[in-house]
Amino acid sequence: MDATGTWLYFSVPAGPLKKIRVSDLLDEEKSNIDLNNLVMVLAEIPSIGGTCIDSMENFYLSDVENHQIIVLAPDGKRSTLVQDPRLISPDALFIDRQRRLYIPCPQLEKLPIFNSGKNDTRPPFLVLSMPLPERLGSLPLGNAVEG
Repeated sequence: MDATGTWLYFSVPAGPLKKIRVSDLLDEEKSNIDLNNLVMVLAEIPSIGGTCIDSMENFYLSDVENHQIIVLAPDGKRSTLVQDPRLISPDALFIDRQRRLYIPCPQLEKLPIFNSGKNDTRPPFLVLSMPLPERLGSLPLGNAVEG
């Protein structure tokens, strides 16, 4: 959800990223067909494990295939925030009140169900974090969304 509570954003892991007005979801007179017609595609996205949004409506997308976190700006531009081989199955991103981005890395892609029956997970199981810069190139980054 955005900082104002106006939009609900959602996606399946392979995308696309979509949005719908929260007020439409709460309108009991709208049918499923009505709601389906009100869903808007925001952007095609890479295969993701998790996302979060900041107060400036920048999306942080965990690109699982490339071990990176991408920032998707409201205007559709994309920038790489961080790329690191330790970002194995990055998931469930969140930003705290001190503007620190947390990135759990549960190694899901190395579990037998996703890895031809072989368990290649190895400790340590990491939750990485980093302070958010004020800007990523020309893109201003926001604060945590609360509420």
